[in-house]
Amino acid sequence: MLLGSLEYRKDFILEISYRYLMKRVEMIRQTKLTIEGIEGFMLREVTPFGTSAKVSCPKEYLGRKVYLVFIHDKSNSHSP
Repeated sequence: MLLGSLEYRKDFILEISYRYLMKRVEMIRQTKLTIEGIEGFMLREVTPFGTSAKVSCPKEYLGRKVYLVFIHDKSNSHSP
């Protein structure tokens, strides 16, 4: 029974990790992007959200796939 108990704990910890921790996604660094077949685009500011960040978007786009494009802005002190 001890082995089953340890397996349960491992699964529980993995579930919590996947649910509450965001994975780090590598950014593709390029200076030009061409996208066909789009409905439009929005320019939004990234704002703090706990220990992470968020971009506001109208709820009509919930569940949709989106592109987040990073723009080099010299006036922003947080830019690399």
